Amino acid sequence: MSAQVLFIAFYDHHVKKEITYSTWKYVDSGKEAEDLFIMNYAQTGDIVITQDIS
Repeated sequence: MSAQVLFIAFYDHHVKKEITYSTWKYVDSGKEAEDLFIMNYAQTGDIVITQDIS
């Protein structure tokens, strides 16, 4: 069994050296943009862990 690790961040929080075992998706810095992306992207059975870093 394997899991996909996906990080979602604002474009202005772009990480220069991304973690290699993961995928990064960047969204506009609008209010709740990251949350809206998660709500639209997550599927039944997904595990979502969130932590605001700003």
